[in-house]
Amino acid sequence: MGVKMAYYSVQEAVDTFLVNYEDLTKAILKAQVRKNTAKSKVKYEFWLEVENKLKEMKGKKKRKWED
Repeated sequence: MGVKMAYYSVQEAVDTFLVNYEDLTKAILKAQVRKNTAKSKVKYEFWLEVENKLKEMKGKKKRKWED
C-alpha cells in the first residue's frame, strides 16, 4: 500500500505552484503549510523538497557589505 500524492514529481508541484500563485513568496508559504500539515514522513519530505526548490528560485539577498 503506497502513499497517494496529487503530484508525481517535485518539478510538477513547483510548476503548478508557480502558475497558481504568481508571487514566489506566496508559493513558498503555501508549500510550507502543506509541509507542516503532512500526515506522513514521505509527504513531509516531498513538500520540503518543493519548498527548497522554490527558495532556490528566489535567490539570496546581498548584504550591504558584500559586493
